[in-house]
Amino acid sequence: MKIRSIYMCTAALSLMFACKSPSEKARNSEALPAAEVGIPHHSSDGAHAVELNDGKKWTANPETTQGIDAMIGQVEAYKSGDDISLLKEKLENEFKMIFQQCTMTGEAHEQLHNYLIPLKGKISRLGVDTYMDNVNEIAEYLHDYRLYFE
Repeated sequence: MKIRSIYMCTAALSLMFACKSPSEKARNSEALPAAEVGIPHHSSDGAHAVELNDGKKWTANPETTQGIDAMIGQVEAYKSGDDISLLKEKLENEFKMIFQQCTMTGEAHEQLHNYLIPLKGKISRLGVDTYMDNVNEIAEYLHDYRLYFE
């Protein structure tokens, strides 16, 4: 359990800094308080809640949206009894591509991280908790992307 916690903390920290330029890393980000921005979402995994942009969706780079759409397709194609490790591998690869192609900056970038950190945890649990409920939870979470990003 300790190793899993260490892994999740390491993953969360690396996600926070993965696609920022050195100058962005040096600057302090000014995040607006949850009460001022929008509805909190998916903060139960220890991540910050995703917030709207004064009631509006954030603009995401096309590669991020394409990556989320690809993940939705992979999850929806999964059938109970299929090899869960193959689904996990596909989702992890797509997740990595989202970070490699990240061009977002500012608060939209921070909110994307707030969305992605819990997703990483959900994907990591595949294979440990191999129930169709976990796959359905990921599918629902992926569909929620469009509530916050366009």
